[in-house]
Amino acid sequence: MKKILHVPLLLVMMLFCSVHMSAHDFEYEGFYYNITTFNDETVTISLTFRGSSPDEYPNEYSGNGGILTIPGTVIYNKIKYPVTVIGEGAFKGCSGLTQITIPNSVTSIDYGAFEGCSGLTQITIPNSVTEIGNSAFHGCSSLTEVTIPDSVTEIGNSAFHGCSSLTSIVVENENSVYDSRDNCNAIIETATNTLIAGCQSSIIPSSVINIGGWAFASCSGLTEITIPDTVRKISDWAFAGCYGLTEITIGNSVTTIGKYIFSGCSNLSKIVVESSNSVYNSRWNCNAIIETATNTIIAGCKNTTFPFSSMNPGYIGDYAFAGCYGLTEITIPSTVERIGTGAFNNMVLGGIEIVS
Repeated sequence: MKKILHVPLLLVMMLFCSVHMSAHDFEYEGFYYNITTFNDETVTISLTFRGSSPDEYPNEYSGNGGILTIPGTVIYNKIKYPVTVIGEGAFKGCSGLTQITIPNSVTSIDYGAFEGCSGLTQITIPNSVTEIGNSAFHGCSSLTEVTIPDSVTEIGNSAFHGCSSLTSIVVENENSVYDSRDNCNAIIETATNTLIAGCQSSIIPSSVINIGGWAFASCSGLTEITIPDTVRKISDWAFAGCYGLTEITIGNSVTTIGKYIFSGCSNLSKIVVESSNSVYNSRWNCNAIIETATNTIIAGCKNTTFPFSSMNPGYIGDYAFAGCYGLTEITIPSTVERIGTGAFNNMVLGGIEIVS
């Protein structure tokens, strides 16, 4: 017969607490770090957060009146090491942080390192940094300017997503991977001519070929923009959350447009596709983007009308009005033969009427 071992509840709780994991390996002068050794030789010191997650000790790093300097070196087991990485989520949610100085020893700013630092107004990225990770500065809504040094060779997706106060983005002239040509106030991947991050003051240069995913996402200060005739592709979510955007003009060379490009653009009221575009149109001032070959509305706004007739029926494409918060009611003519998947997702519609 098997014996059943009854463990007291208090002992269970003590055992649980004893295996509580922290994200950091050691603390030094008020900062928390992880240490990683590769091949018993290379040592990496990553600045991280206290506890098991960034949310456990909110605003852990707020500095003196919001001003903070990250040390360039630490001592661990009586050995001095340089701080080379600002780790994943290290300063996440530190909304009281206003200014921060990063030492020249740092080479990498990891995923979400400063995500949600909504009070951060000033940061200098040193010329030692080679990599800026995905969402590194996501939600730094008070940040007004950023300079990308020559040393940076990798910038992740949505690195500056939600930096709604940005008015100046400058890539230093000697950077071999990125540029901000023609004082465009944007980050352009040089080899592909892809604009990967813009701001409310951006002007898209005529040499740009692609608008990257999330490039202007949550850029609430952007009010109107013209996509030049050189641009061929606008990727998913490119202008999502730009609720200040009222007008956009699509150039004649755009042949590929992604999903959700205007999601959350609640004030968008005018969409114009240049008449010489061979793939898309906005005929009869319909304030929408129509795929000409299939007669399908692929992106609309609160002022969209339906330029279809019984002789020329049309379609509403997948996610065409998704997140179009400014649209509260819509009348769809019976000439519309199909409404695509998620066409009206994430909206507050008072009513949809289909009329003959």
